[in-house]
Amino acid sequence: MAIVRDYVRPLPAPPTTEPAHEPHDPVPRRSLLSQAELLQQAERLAGADEVSLRGVRTILTALTEFEGQTWQQRWENADCQDPGNDWKDQLGSPWKGIRLNRARFESANGIADLIALDVIRPSYTWLRNARPRFHRIRENRNPEFFARMKEHGSGLDVRQSNVGNGLTVMTKVLAHTGLSVNDLRPEHLLDYREYQLDVSKSPMV
Repeated sequence: MAIVRDYVRPLPAPPTTEPAHEPHDPVPRRSLLSQAELLQQAERLAGADEVSLRGVRTILTALTEFEGQTWQQRWENADCQDPGNDWKDQLGSPWKGIRLNRARFESANGIADLIALDVIRPSYTWLRNARPRFHRIRENRNPEFFARMKEHGSGLDVRQSNVGNGLTVMTKVLAHTGLSVNDLRPEHLLDYREYQLDVSKSPMV
């Protein structure tokens, strides 16, 4: 059975004077950056365009109305962390008056890019209910890993739906933890499985 290390190139061993793993930072890496800085970061993402940038800008502008020292805190104080597919309503209808399709594309691309940048770390409940554009997150979070994972799965006698489920699970874990693939540990995957068991009593995606 393939495991994470099958898709990750080995890294040099860390110096013996330093710990092998640093503590997991609960604050997303870019959650303290300004809106202007984040827009610059978003412009450099794979697949960035006017739609995604408008989405990023609209979400961040809406979040400024909520208290918090980080974008993650504002996201949580807006009660966006758990609702799922109605998370946009918690922001005070920033797309009011905008055509539905435009609002849908902007919000979906914008939130996917903010997750990919590790500005916001959504809950597993949010990821389950909102079903964001996981493929867009993968484009900007360890894309080589996901390409190798997909290639490996395609070379096995495995249903494509199962390969897709595996990609989705790994995307959710990276999105929720904010970690890179090389920093993942067994407990992170077990945490996701425990969540799934609590929700549905079966390890479904």
